Amino acid sequence: MGFEIENGTLKKYHEEEGVTNITVPDGVTHIGSGAFSWCEHITSVTLPDSVTAIGEGAFVFCENLTNVTLGGRVTEIGESAFYQCEALASVTLPDSIQRIGDSAFTGCRSLADSQGFVIIRDTLYACYQEEHHHIVIPDGVKVIEEKAFCECDNLTYLTIPDSVETIKPGAFDRCKGLADKNGFVIVRGVLHAYYGQAAHVRIPDHVTCISDRVFANNTKLKTVAIPDSVTQIGTAAFSHCVKLASVTPLTNVTHIVSMAFEKMAVAIPSALDGGLRLPKA
Repeated sequence: MGFEIENGTLKKYHEEEGVTNITVPDGVTHIGSGAFSWCEHITSVTLPDSVTAIGEGAFVFCENLTNVTLGGRVTEIGESAFYQCEALASVTLPDSIQRIGDSAFTGCRSLADSQGFVIIRDTLYACYQEEHHHIVIPDGVKVIEEKAFCECDNLTYLTIPDSVETIKPGAFDRCKGLADKNGFVIVRGVLHAYYGQAAHVRIPDHVTCISDRVFANNTKLKTVAIPDSVTQIGTAAFSHCVKLASVTPLTNVTHIVSMAFEKMAVAIPSALDGGLRLPKA
């Protein structure tokens, strides 16, 4: 078969005509990043017990992959490992799993339960209740992944249980219906998205964190007033805001992630732009 293996790592699988069911050879310990990416014809993959890790994007966009059998020693599934494997309907995680990376099962529509949720362990990866205006997240979910609701164009109201501890940046991408009258999507003090069209924006006083990429590529934005309540600004929050000339104040901000203000009209002091934890003013 078309396996490219080096020092125990399956670096790449090259598709062969007529071969749809793949059994990875025993002795392979690591499925490398992108090893099966864009393999259009494979329908099932069986991993041996020797495999302990699945790399980033290992099976990304395997559009006909329906079944994956993991060995009993896998401890780690990398970021976006099964991203957009829309036909994937069956994957059983062994007890050995210790870490599942961000977006590992995002876009795996066929893994959805009867309510349209893709929930693996305690993480909500996607919701396919496309026609619903009000969605209730099941109790027990602890993490909401990036792009979890990007298929829910009609969503206007979301009930989040107390069990949720983490909402990843980009969880509410394309959820314009969740925005308030000023275009903000704010959950538990975190500004997750902005869908307004204003050139001059004042962030509400109760916001404590501006999440990643909230204003990224906003070509209309000219000024932003940040309240004293904000203490964190995420990655690329204002990147490529080419007309943005004023961001004030930054009085209590103690953590600004690198590239938060990349390629914008106003210069932010370098001491603030680099993920540094700063003393409060």
